[in-house]
Amino acid sequence: MYFYPAKDFFSQIKSGSFLDSSGFFFGFTKLFPNESKIESTDLTVRNTIIKIVEEEGKDKNFFFHCDDGDGKKSKRAIIFDKWFKSSIASSRYKKLDEQIILFNSQGNQDSTEYISLIIERNNSNIEHITIEFQLLKEDLI
Repeated sequence: MYFYPAKDFFSQIKSGSFLDSSGFFFGFTKLFPNESKIESTDLTVRNTIIKIVEEEGKDKNFFFHCDDGDGKKSKRAIIFDKWFKSSIASSRYKKLDEQIILFNSQGNQDSTEYISLIIERNNSNIEHITIEFQLLKEDLI
């Protein structure tokens, strides 16, 4: 699992914005020698990720982006959404999901990216942060 400031991943985040000051990008990946190993859904992984969101999410806004190193990003988006909805974290945090369709230079659909923002429901800046997230999505397109 990894965390780093969202502005290090999204150059489109405006300096001085809420997402600049409190946005963090996180994800998880398999490490060698298990990189290509096919495994069933692991509840230990789910519980660890949800626990980190619950414990570290105070005053932070988490971005989740599905990696496509193995062509399974849409499946990852579905699994993470299911994990989140079935956790106690969903009562404390709101998860905003976006699909970003990218086009190649010929105007044909190239790929779909899946990105989520997880924010505390009682965050006093939730409206501003939601707007910034939508603007970021537009900038990514």
